[in-house]
Amino acid sequence: MFETYPIAQLPEPPGFQSETTRWAYVAQSRNDEWFYVTHEYLQAGDPEHPCRQQFLIPEVPYLMGLIHSGTPEARIVSIQLVSPPWLNGQGDWQMEQLVQLCVVPSSMVNRYIYVVEGREAYLNGCTSEDLNTAQILWSRGDGERDT
Repeated sequence: MFETYPIAQLPEPPGFQSETTRWAYVAQSRNDEWFYVTHEYLQAGDPEHPCRQQFLIPEVPYLMGLIHSGTPEARIVSIQLVSPPWLNGQGDWQMEQLVQLCVVPSSMVNRYIYVVEGREAYLNGCTSEDLNTAQILWSRGDGERDT
């Protein structure tokens, strides 16, 4: 979903040696929802010095992978749903606090329902009945730290 171009690659800052690649920008190749996730980890296990980083995650399976990788030293602080106009019913993209993520399993493709703070659920092609029977994959407060 996210892509970039060789010209966007940034040089490594002097004195830093990491196994990552830094980019000046990324592009989104699809008009689909994605997640802005704040992740916190304890550097060297020291609770006095937590470090935070943000992840741009394109799809629910990748989000769930990060959620399930949580440990006492690393956990999710918050998840924002970034939704396109076709999903949120507004004229532009919206970034909203995700409260609950549900799945309506299907043999073809899973469908997801997003409950965001202060709004109705984004049914994403599902029905109200689907919401009543959907499986909850994640709820705010499940292993996260409130900010």
